[in-house]
Amino acid sequence: MRYENSSLVVSGKGTSPSDSSPLACVVGDQAYEISVDIELSGAADGGLLLYFNERLYVGLSHNGTRMSTFRAGRLDRWQESAPAMRRFHLRIVNDRHVVTMFYSPDGEKWTRHGLRQEVSGYHHNTGGELVSLRPALYAGGSGECRFRNFTYRAGR
Repeated sequence: MRYENSSLVVSGKGTSPSDSSPLACVVGDQAYEISVDIELSGAADGGLLLYFNERLYVGLSHNGTRMSTFRAGRLDRWQESAPAMRRFHLRIVNDRHVVTMFYSPDGEKWTRHGLRQEVSGYHHNTGGELVSLRPALYAGGSGECRFRNFTYRAGR
């Protein structure tokens, strides 16, 4: 991991959030929005997650060719019709445990992901650890992900 030209560059590791090392931050708000601009190089897969642990997370990623959706710590069968893109923007809104995800090729025209998720069960009674559901950046595969403009906004 390195900081270069106003970007955080992270080498891919693993094949999913379960066997990678997502970079997470702790938040205290019950409602919030996170977003990031991601650029892929090589055979990288980059994404934005709400991450509890390696067995329990939700979010989305793109490998340049196709988008993947994660739910309950697994790759979901949902096939989102996102275009092929090497640079893209992702956004997740967590409104008191109801998660809505968005993607955009340009950061201006956003497409709402077709799958909304309820995550109130993502806590220590189900996950088995004393941590919380945290916003996280995911870099998988064998290339690099360049993360720019990560934002966090508390909700109402």
